[in-house]
This record gives sequence, C-alpha cells and structure tokens, in this order.
Amino acid sequence: MHALRISRSVTQSFVERRTMFVFFVALVGAAILATIIPGWLPLIVLVGAGVITALAFFPVAGMCLLAALMPMSGWVINFGVYNWSRHIPILNTIDAPAADFFALVLLISYSVRLLALWGIPGREERPRLAPHSAVFWLFLFVQLLSVVFATREDALGIGVKYVLRPMLFMYLMWVLLPFTIVRTREALDRVLRWMYGVGVGGAVMGMISLILGAAQGGWTRVTPFALAGWTPFGTNHNLLAEVLVVILPIGAYLLHQEDRPHVRRWLFVGNALILVATLLTFARSAWIVLFVECLLALWLMRDSIGRLPVVRFRRQMVGLALALLLPILVYMIAISTSSLVAGSNDTRIDLARISWEYFRDRPLLGQGPGTFLSIVADTHVYVIEYGDPLDAHGMLQKIIAESGLLGLITWVLMLTIFMLYGWRGVMRARSLPEYPLVVALFVAASGAIVYQIFNTSYYSGKMWLPIGLLLVGAHVVVWKYRESKSFI
Repeated sequence: MHALRISRSVTQSFVERRTMFVFFVALVGAAILATIIPGWLPLIVLVGAGVITALAFFPVAGMCLLAALMPMSGWVINFGVYNWSRHIPILNTIDAPAADFFALVLLISYSVRLLALWGIPGREERPRLAPHSAVFWLFLFVQLLSVVFATREDALGIGVKYVLRPMLFMYLMWVLLPFTIVRTREALDRVLRWMYGVGVGGAVMGMISLILGAAQGGWTRVTPFALAGWTPFGTNHNLLAEVLVVILPIGAYLLHQEDRPHVRRWLFVGNALILVATLLTFARSAWIVLFVECLLALWLMRDSIGRLPVVRFRRQMVGLALALLLPILVYMIAISTSSLVAGSNDTRIDLARISWEYFRDRPLLGQGPGTFLSIVADTHVYVIEYGDPLDAHGMLQKIIAESGLLGLITWVLMLTIFMLYGWRGVMRARSLPEYPLVVALFVAASGAIVYQIFNTSYYSGKMWLPIGLLLVGAHVVVWKYRESKSFI
C-alpha cells in the first residue's frame, strides 16, 4: 500500500511537471511578445496560458462553464473594437460569441491534458469519438463536394470558410468535446446544473423586461435587454426563447431527482419562471416546441406521472391551467394577426421561395455552403422590398439551397442517427435510475431540433450542445445496461 501511494505521488508529480512546463513555455512566449508587441496582448497570452493550465487539471469544470456560456449567444467578443487589437492584422477581423472562444480554449487545454498524461500507466486518457461519427464526416464530405462543383464566383472562398466554421467547429466543440470530457453521470449532472442556472437567469431578465416595458410603454413581450451595453442573451425574443425551451426539460429532471424540500421549492420556482417567460416571449416557434416537448415527456414518463398524488386533482389542474393560459393565448392570437407578424410571415415565405428557386437551379449539390446571404443579396426584388438580406429561417430551406438534395439527405440522416442513438439510451434505461435523465436529454434535444426548423441557429451550440449531451447520457446508459446484463 505504501509503495502504491509513492507510485501515485510520483505519477502526480510527473504530470504536474509536464503541465507546468507548458505554462513555462507560454510565459517565455509572452515575454518575447512583450518585447515585440506593445499593449495588452502579452498579458492576455500569459493569462490565457494560466487558464489553459487550470482547465487541463479540471476539464469537467471547464465543460460546466462552457454549458453556462452557451445560452449567452448575444455576448459577442469583437477584436475589431478594442484599442489593443484593432491595429493587429487578421486579429481585428475576428468576432464570435464568448462561448465559441471558450470552447476553443477548452479544446486546447484538454489537448494539453492528453499530452501531459500520455505514456503514464493508469493515468493515460484517450479522446473518445462520439457514436456514429462517420455520418458527420459523410455530411462534411458532401459539403466539400458542393464547394468544388459550385458555379458561383464567391462559392469557393465562402464555402471553404463555412465548412471549417461553423460546420466542423460545431461538431468538434459541441459534440466531440462534451462526449470526450463528460464521462460519468455525476459530471453530466454538474454540467446540466450550470446550464439550468443560466436559464433561470435568462428567465428573470425576461420577466424584468415586462416590468420595464410596462413602465416605459414599450415592451409588450418577454425580451432580453442590455446591461450597461452587455447583451448576454441578445436583444431578440427568439434568441431567449430558443434557449429556455431547451433548458426547461433539464429543470424538470433536476426537480424530479431532488430530495431536499427547500431545494425542490427553489427548483419549482425556477421552472415556473422559465415556463412563464417562454410563453410570454410569444415566439410561435417556442409555443410549438413546448407542445412537442410536453407530448414527448408525458408519453415517456406516463408511468411515473400516473403515480403522482397530484393526478387525483387532474381536473382541477387542467381548469387552473386553462384559466391561466387563456389570457396569454388571446394575446398570442392578437400578436399573430398584427401587421408586424404579417410582415415577418411574408419575409419567411419569400425566403423559402428564393431557396426553392435556387434549389431547382442546382438540385443535387446546391449553390455552395454559406452562400445563402449572397443569394438573397442577388435577388434584387427581395432587397427592394425588405432591405438587408437575411439568413434562411429554417435549416431545411438553407440546406437545400446551399447543398442540394445530397446535403439535405446527409443532414437528415445525421440528425436521425444521433437521435436514434439517444432513443436507444431511453429504451435501455427503462429499468435504470438514469431513465429520467435520458428522457430529459432526449426531450431537450428534440426541442432544439424542432426549433431550428423555424429559426437560424442550426449550426450553433443552441442546437448541438443538447444533442452532444444526449449522446453522453445515452452512452452512459448503454454501457451501464451492458454491464448489468453481463453481471446477470
């Protein structure tokens, strides 16, 4: 036993020496940069090296932070606006959500961890490929074919960049990275709690917007707003709604699993806030997704729901729900029939027509990935009618125009296979304690996909992190199921 403790101590010391060596190299690099480049950049490099070193020791903590940053897509870092970076070529052209930058840092830190542990018996880690990853590479191959055979002049430059960012980026950061780092149910629960906490914060911000709107006579719906120029959830109600509908099933799972009465009360309040805020965004897509999620959850959890004491008062509960929802429903109908929403409908219809026309022009491989905005800009009638070009409001319209029939087939195939793997986890977990977990993840991922049938975040973490976490949960269940069968 004493020898084992000594061996572990030596191993830990060896790992620390390797990791600190990386930090030392970064420190030397920062010192060299300080003699060449004035300003804040050397300090930023040094701080970045420290963050990478810390995350190499605590990758799950990094994943928790990434899950917390993901809903805040409105928090964009633009190096073109900072004094220290605006005059640095290439760097001053880079801007992206803070979550994307942190995902890149986390990927680098985990690579450092793999190198630090490489060759150490009993401590060595290996990156894990997400299940059925071949279907993603097939999708990416079709995108590259679309770039090669596109006839538009701008297709090559736009297409290559678009394949790398956001397509390859979305898989590496939002599917492969979570699947590699999060390996246990305990780690997955921690990630979900952080994600849920940010969701509650977004709901609170949305509810405050109603109070401020009533005082100023402006806002008529839950809408995120700026805090001293900082817009973590953006400034559009859809950006908040597409986050809340994904986090609500996670909140329901956390409430279901919690045994402490005082924590359950707070979770109930948080879930109620998220639900009410989602409804009061009056986002039609969010209402559709809520309906789909409720049907899925009620069906998959029908046995558990039937045993709840509240079921005895189901008539009273239905009556109360109708009484509360009726005014909201009437207001939703009023908004949906307003001239503002009618204009939005016209925009969506015309974008779908443009997509269909360009699909018919090149039905097999489309116009090239990432070209939809330039396609719309070339449609002068649209620009005259609506102004600046908009991206496709729906992943299906975008893909058939940009990647054609082959792109659409591989995209749908990829989503179907990933969700079938998640469904396999749901079926295997029926007799396991993890059943509510995988049900919540399956419902959340389903909601994220349904929302992007009507929206524009189909290549972001808002859609793909729920899918990545579903794959993690299903993988945990599938392996546990195999172990229980082999034990029996």
